[in-house]
Amino acid sequence: TSLDLKVRKPHDAIFRAAIERAGCKAKECVFIGDSEEKDIVPAVQLGMCSILVVIEQPLPSTTAADATATSLEKATEIIRSWAHASRT
Repeated sequence: TSLDLKVRKPHDAIFRAAIERAGCKAKECVFIGDSEEKDIVPAVQLGMCSILVVIEQPLPSTTAADATATSLEKATEIIRSWAHASRT
């Protein structure tokens, strides 16, 4: 957590720690967040896939995210579709 690392997002240490903890490459990780600046941009800069979840606001016209969703359920559907596509 940011408390453990003594830094807050968008500091890349948070994202690097998540990648290390996952035990895989950045491109194999999916970061889900609701802030373009604090979540999506730093994740993309490290090579992670990303989903911008916007629940109480309109979807943005542009984003650095690989996908956008209006709920965590929709984000789950996106991840499942990516997993299915990678198997075929």
